[in-house]
Amino acid sequence: IQLRDFYVLCKTNAVTTGALIHVTRASRLYISNVSLQDGYIGIQLNGCDNVWMTDIDVQSGQRYVALQGGSSLVKMDPYDSAAFVRSQNASIYMTNVQLKTDISEAYVDNGLHVTSVDGLYISNSHIGFANTVIRLSPFDNLANIQHIFFTGSYIDGNVEQSDFLLVVAEALASPPHTGLMRDITFVDCGFIRPRLKGVVVAVATCQHFKFTSCEFDGGNEDAVQINPGAALSNSLFAGCIFDNWDRDATGAGWEIRFLSGNTSDNVSFSHCQFLSPNVNENVAFAGSENDIRFDNCKFSKTTFAGTVSGKNIRNHDASGALTTGLSENYGTASISPKGSGEGTITHGLTETPTFALVGLRGDSVNEVEVTCYGTSAITVRIHNAGGADVTGGTFNIHWI
Repeated sequence: IQLRDFYVLCKTNAVTTGALIHVTRASRLYISNVSLQDGYIGIQLNGCDNVWMTDIDVQSGQRYVALQGGSSLVKMDPYDSAAFVRSQNASIYMTNVQLKTDISEAYVDNGLHVTSVDGLYISNSHIGFANTVIRLSPFDNLANIQHIFFTGSYIDGNVEQSDFLLVVAEALASPPHTGLMRDITFVDCGFIRPRLKGVVVAVATCQHFKFTSCEFDGGNEDAVQINPGAALSNSLFAGCIFDNWDRDATGAGWEIRFLSGNTSDNVSFSHCQFLSPNVNENVAFAGSENDIRFDNCKFSKTTFAGTVSGKNIRNHDASGALTTGLSENYGTASISPKGSGEGTITHGLTETPTFALVGLRGDSVNEVEVTCYGTSAITVRIHNAGGADVTGGTFNIHWI
């Protein structure tokens, strides 16, 4: 099936049902060079597979509040009928796609709304200006949303017109979601200027979310928020930049915020930069998450917020202001020993350590040993091969 080279304008104002293009259970569908304007839903796919959408422009300019009750520029649902086995969308490819409202207020509820998919690949696209730019909400408690890959795309809040950029939410209050919500990847993407929050996770089944070389440029609240009862686990942020959050400086924002009752586990932040000057702290913990790691990150604030003790909050070779709030740390310190041959290394841990390894860098003559473990620092002593204190010079020490 091929749909190409046409324009559709819905001239009926305040429409609250239907889609301009609605395709059910199609295989090998091609939609290209198509422009759609207004309508309750622009493109709706139900249980389709092997779909290619290229050079698509879907816009809405209707100022009608009822559109926020489920309207979407593109929506993907399973085909669910008592007469047939349910079929989900699979292998959907979108390139050079623009989804947006063409007015200043975000009257459309969702830009891209996915309730079931196995394989969605979006590149070089611009999605924005809806109340929620991207919504991933399972069709029911068994529906799967997995294998989604964004690259080189902008998720755009249109300078504080959109409330949220990416929401991962339960479709039903009860029963809770037990299907798959996994393998969601963003590479070289921009999450830009929402009114409130960037990424909100409200499902307990989120796993294998990966954000690589992405920019999160601020709204007035949190860049990433994990809600009570939700979990983001076995996930990675690598080479990402967070800046300008809590833009209005009201004290309502953090860059990464784990809320009470979340059960996140094994989340890694590697070579990320947390630069927002107005946030309360760069990262806030509730205490119910576990194994959150920061490796070679830069921070604008001096501490983490919330309960971090005993939760394996680890940081390796961090730079910037952060020096405290960790349960594991290592790095390189420069020491100028006093008359006793001793100097101190700030460890930044939440509890007094009981063990540390130290070694001199670029010095094969002298030796170093730990002499004291304190609440904020370890004390080391530098001595020569004969055991005499070394009191002059500056020494670089590796420590863990």
